[in-house]
Amino acid sequence: MHFKKKSWFACFSLFLCFLGAARCEADSIEVYFGPNGGFNLKNKNRMITMSDGSQVPGTLSSSLVNMLEQAEPGGQMKICMYSMGDSHILSAMIQAAQEKNITVKLLLDACSPYNAERAKGIVKKIQDARELSKKDGKNFDFQIKFIETSTMTARGRAKQLEDGTTIYGTMHEKFGVFYRKDSPIPFDCFAGSANASTGADQLYAESRMYFYNRPAVARQFQEEFARLWNEFGTAIEGNCVSEKLILVDPVPGDVQVIFNSEPISEEADYSIDEALKKLIQQVSSQGSLDLAMFSFTHYELARTMMDCARKNPKAKFRIMMDQTMLANTDSRQGVMGPWLDEQIKRQKLKNVEVRYKWRSNAYGWDEEKKQIDILHSENLLLHHKLMIINRSIMANGSFNWSDSAEERNFENLMIFRRPYPDHGAVLDQYLDEFDTLWNTLKEEGLVKNPLPKQPQMIHFDRAVALSQKIIQLMTDEKNREILAFFKQEPFLTIEDMFLFIPLSEKELKERLDAMVEATILCYYKNEQQEEGYSKAD
Repeated sequence: MHFKKKSWFACFSLFLCFLGAARCEADSIEVYFGPNGGFNLKNKNRMITMSDGSQVPGTLSSSLVNMLEQAEPGGQMKICMYSMGDSHILSAMIQAAQEKNITVKLLLDACSPYNAERAKGIVKKIQDARELSKKDGKNFDFQIKFIETSTMTARGRAKQLEDGTTIYGTMHEKFGVFYRKDSPIPFDCFAGSANASTGADQLYAESRMYFYNRPAVARQFQEEFARLWNEFGTAIEGNCVSEKLILVDPVPGDVQVIFNSEPISEEADYSIDEALKKLIQQVSSQGSLDLAMFSFTHYELARTMMDCARKNPKAKFRIMMDQTMLANTDSRQGVMGPWLDEQIKRQKLKNVEVRYKWRSNAYGWDEEKKQIDILHSENLLLHHKLMIINRSIMANGSFNWSDSAEERNFENLMIFRRPYPDHGAVLDQYLDEFDTLWNTLKEEGLVKNPLPKQPQMIHFDRAVALSQKIIQLMTDEKNREILAFFKQEPFLTIEDMFLFIPLSEKELKERLDAMVEATILCYYKNEQQEEGYSKAD
């Protein structure tokens, strides 16, 4: 644990919590998962009571809207968000500013071209809301700053490749802090792997945590907000008032948050990967390491994990990654799947197993690369950034295990420990979700009925063989034309397809059978007892 500031700040947090005992008695940590509440039934089946008394499923979107609607009149909300595309969340923020006189500060990434374009639309909505509030005679204090590529370049968070291309770091944080009226410190906050997007809510496997009445945690995130807002943000909309930067320590016995924007000297910032290496080394001789990671290209962390597995042959290592980490092509030389498979086999590590979240229909034509590849828009991402040690220590946040995350991006890592109040319950929720994902192996053979948006885990060798078969089939333009019809009609009989596809019955059937064999399509009877085809997953 790093203690970089005076310890009286920690005591001050506890003192303030004591003064606000009526509010602090209800302190809690709540966790919600995507997609649509998660895959584990205990996580998925929860309901939330909204401010209007309605009961809604406990999803990433509804849980954040609920927190936004609970914000007290006259207070403040300060949000850092890498990608923001959920209109319900933005509307709740606008309503808080319009109806409750809440000061809203929103810091967005504009380093990613996609984010920069989307952020323009957000600014336009805020400008429209400001005009409407002005006409109605209402106060509307909504401030927006962007973090842009020029700032990343100036602060050494960009890298020029050999071909002359420059890659920039991003503001990859996804958190918010909330102040009550006249309070000098925040009491509530949220953070996690999830963006404020419909993809996070409905498609991707990920999570967000909500800290209620936890000033010791909220103040750590407020320190990060102030640093990013003041030092890196460019004012875009509203009267962007600077933040008061208060340096705080994590309170012993509560969540520690590490940020790689935080300086430790004139030349260096805190290192998240160094903290992760120390945690990996805490795997006990008969303990465990459970890892769920979206982007994994950090070989030093991988080697630390493999060394630990070799030294602790009775410990169990379960590694779960996104489908994109399987690839072995020239464009994906940095991914971890092939390297891990080679290390496990070469070192005969029987205590290490790797599985990948799979979707056969994630492959499609990449217009930029002019080849078949995994499409981000079709891949039901495993977007967690989660490690659990000995089922009792958890590291979670925005930080992918990649060189970019450590060296260029702005990221966070939260550390939970089971003996501490509330932490055990949080760990158990994540373990339930991890176990559910891990144990949902893709069945052998053909798909007999269309699979809903459920997890399918697959081992490396099978995934490589199946992906090669899929890529070969989809490289054929006629097969892609056949699959395109399923975007409009989820179920098609072979007679339906004859009307639109100029192929002989024999050739069409051969192509359909090949796609069924590759688990791209499935052949079955629908509710009307018609025989036909649908996408398999």
